This record gives sequence, C-alpha cells and structure tokens, in this order.
Amino acid sequence: MDSGCEMTIIPADMVFRCDVQDTNQKVLAANGTDIPVLGRTIPQARLGSQDIEIDGLVSEHVSDPMLGIDWLQKNGVVWNFAECEIAFN
Repeated sequence: MDSGCEMTIIPADMVFRCDVQDTNQKVLAANGTDIPVLGRTIPQARLGSQDIEIDGLVSEHVSDPMLGIDWLQKNGVVWNFAECEIAFN
C-alpha cells in the first residue's frame, strides 16, 4: 500500500499481457522521472477470504504491486498506524 502513489501500479510479470489494455496515462516517480506504462488491467486477487479487483496500470519498471490512493479510497481502506491495523471495506 502506498498512499503517496496517486495510481495503482502492477508489475508486468504479475499479469497476462493479453489482459492489458492500451492507455495514454503518464506516471512519474517521486523524483520526477517517467515510469513507462504498458497499459491498464483489472486482475482478480484474494485478500483474506474476499475476492477483490485491482484496477491499475501495468509497468515493467516496478517489482511489487503499489496499491495507490485511488485503490485505497475506492475500497474504503483505513490504515490505523497507532494500532498497527489495516481495515478493508
């Protein structure tokens, strides 16, 4: 989870290329450099006992999924740092 990331980004090696749709979305890293994007996809995942969708951009230049603020807000995520808890939906 990355609340400083505006858009969710998914590593290319975690999705099937045939599921990636074209996009004109541009992504910049925190230091201002471009992060090349292959497209957009919505893979299915499992969080605990819940099936979820992760609508995100796909890049070969990230190694771990970055659940951005877009996904965190859409899914009602509450990050309680004091209690070391994360609530979903």
